[in-house]
Amino acid sequence: MHFEYKEPGIRSALVDKKTRKIINDFIIEGDLLSTHVLNVVSPGYTCCIPFSRFICDNICKKLGKFAPWAEEV
Repeated sequence: MHFEYKEPGIRSALVDKKTRKIINDFIIEGDLLSTHVLNVVSPGYTCCIPFSRFICDNICKKLGKFAPWAEEV
């Protein structure tokens, strides 16, 4: 395999080790004790209210808890 030299950049990226391709979407993983959001390249996206609600809903589901914000008002 041959690689050409390119100017270095500052953008980090998640790469699939099997396919050696860049993953363009974020990945949410973890267990009952933790939640990890991988490959979020925009700091503004992590504080987006709908995305935060999505993450919190998933945590509540994993823990078997009711999400009070899910109630229709």
